[in-house]
Amino acid sequence: MKLYELSSEYINLKEYLNLGDIEPTDEEKLKEQLSKITDAFNTKVENLGKVIREYEAESDTIDDELDRLSRRQKAISNKAEWLKNYLQVEMQTANVDKVQGQILTISLQKSPPSCLILNESLVPQQFIKVIPETHQVSKVDILKHFRETGEVPDGVSIETNRKTLRIR
Repeated sequence: MKLYELSSEYINLKEYLNLGDIEPTDEEKLKEQLSKITDAFNTKVENLGKVIREYEAESDTIDDELDRLSRRQKAISNKAEWLKNYLQVEMQTANVDKVQGQILTISLQKSPPSCLILNESLVPQQFIKVIPETHQVSKVDILKHFRETGEVPDGVSIETNRKTLRIR
């Protein structure tokens, strides 16, 4: 997706990054490629911000397309399931267990036994499984406590000087 006009150096950077789906894990090659850009620092920062924005926009577009395809897949799956249920009811109503076609054979098959719990309190103790509760540390509660009291609980480290890149 193209949001901004970029100079040839940044277009070359994008082509390099897109070449063979290079991941940003090969830092030395990426730094080498970035060092080829000779713009003034502020210009370079702004133009790299534009490249980041283009990648974010492309990622958003892909996310939207994945959502659309997921919804379409779900709709198609639901149609197939509805048709299977319809066909099963019709075959059971007609008392037909098997239809041999030229390409497909469609048959009703006995399912394995399944268990349905009607009243859990009446089930004998020998069939009750005890699942222990799970314990999970709440980072939200720890941060709230830290903000309120300034205390850091044992076994915890609070990072206060981390910075995040924001592009507006």
